[in-house]
Amino acid sequence: MTTAVEIKDLMFTYDDGTRAIDNVSLTVYKGESVGIVGANGAGKSTLVNHLNGFHIPAQGSVTVCGCKLTKKNQEEIRRKAGLVFQNADDQLFMSRVYDDVMFGPQNIGIKGDELKSLVDTTLKDLSLYELRDRPPSHLSAGQKRFVAFATVLVMKPQILIMDEPTSDLDPRHRRKLINLVRSLDITRIVVSHDLDFIWEICGRVVVLSNGKVVADGPVQEILTSQELLEQNGLELPLRLQR
Repeated sequence: MTTAVEIKDLMFTYDDGTRAIDNVSLTVYKGESVGIVGANGAGKSTLVNHLNGFHIPAQGSVTVCGCKLTKKNQEEIRRKAGLVFQNADDQLFMSRVYDDVMFGPQNIGIKGDELKSLVDTTLKDLSLYELRDRPPSHLSAGQKRFVAFATVLVMKPQILIMDEPTSDLDPRHRRKLINLVRSLDITRIVVSHDLDFIWEICGRVVVLSNGKVVADGPVQEILTSQELLEQNGLELPLRLQR
């Protein structure tokens, strides 16, 4: 199997002395859909922020699509692995939806008809074309979430990383997002407290606790283990609760 992400002996400590990642080693293979779960403060967001180059390993290594992450190649890594932030407002900063989606490809030198075609196709694929001239501030939370996805997917990443993607979605938009993520033929990594969403889209789950990997296995094995979940500050998916 082709390796998409390889993390070896990763350590990360914040400036205040908090050890967020503690000797984590993890491999994600091309085409996998992997959920990363754990209680607040387990290190989930810090871990995935390494995969997009927002953090550089202090100790250990992170390799994305065969490219070892360093300060010099952060931009290259970000083209390979696109991150959808937990808060869509952190991802949308232009005056129009169209400009937000255009920003990434324009920044890497795509121009003219190729740029227009790429942006138009992405907006149409996500049913956002009619919103193209709207300011992001005038959109609903669900609409903002899908525009945030568009700004990442327009870059044609090999890996899609999602941080709490359902946190602000109503049931209709949540189902729409599940269908979108399932349809993508790329490697997917998702951090979420929404274990039913993880159940729907992931084949594998990694459990973090205090910056360490404490479990890693098939989704149905991990998410049906009430003892494991409760030991790590989690509950069974709603579909399994009585």
